[in-house]
Amino acid sequence: MVNEIIKKMYDHFNKIVDSVEVPVVSLITDADNNIVAISENERQAKFKICGHAEINVINKLFKKYQSKNLKGFKLYSTLEPCKMCVGAIEQTGLNEVFYFVDNKKFGGSATADNRITFKKINGEEATYFEEQLKKYFAKLR
Repeated sequence: MVNEIIKKMYDHFNKIVDSVEVPVVSLITDADNNIVAISENERQAKFKICGHAEINVINKLFKKYQSKNLKGFKLYSTLEPCKMCVGAIEQTGLNEVFYFVDNKKFGGSATADNRITFKKINGEEATYFEEQLKKYFAKLR
């Protein structure tokens, strides 16, 4: 099931990698690891300061389930959530977050509530996501 999650993130990531957005994808699974929502950054295109992938995917579930209690769900992100996104995660009751690339500048996992477990996923996908993020930022400079 984890391979299916990674493949879905990889496929979605490749659809957005050349957009104006920082290429970040987040998805949420239920307790049985079924993918229930996926989203990406929309900060630049929609001029939303809070348009991060993690917040967007949480909002999708909020709307779908009409509840802010997402206990038992798991969040996956290509990039470690920033402090703003960690604050949103804390508000939902999500207690497991998986990510591929450390957010060296704005990462929020170190300051998160201790009820949330952050796990970094290593491997070739992590290397790929990191390389693509570096390419994106190199184009801006």
